[in-house]
Amino acid sequence: MNEQVICNGHGAGDLGLVAPNATKALTACSDWVAYGYYLELLGELSDGKTFHDLPLGEEIGRARLALTLAAQGKNTALISSGDIGIYAMATLVFELLDLQLQGKESHPEWLDVDIEVIPGISAMQAGASRVGAML
Repeated sequence: MNEQVICNGHGAGDLGLVAPNATKALTACSDWVAYGYYLELLGELSDGKTFHDLPLGEEIGRARLALTLAAQGKNTALISSGDIGIYAMATLVFELLDLQLQGKESHPEWLDVDIEVIPGISAMQAGASRVGAML
């Protein structure tokens, strides 16, 4: 089996809003790539993990790093707040793979990495549920 990048949305800032399958996936990953504040929100789930904290504005760098770590044999979680699909971090991973297929990147090892996207609950979903509004 190839190593993985787990694209994981951790919810709206409350561990109670992290889906069980997301928690299971995070636990299985040795390396976590995220903006530092997102790592802090995951509390005790982060025990024993290797953090790769890149600042805001380095979204492409985070996606690149997650692919590179996985290609080196590490199960890697790329973590975003809310839903990682809505907030486009998962999209960046697939865009980088597409660029590799087009010959515009020099990381053929990325193509051996399995990608799994695990959705999270976004703040807009959590907020809407609290006020009784449908999106």
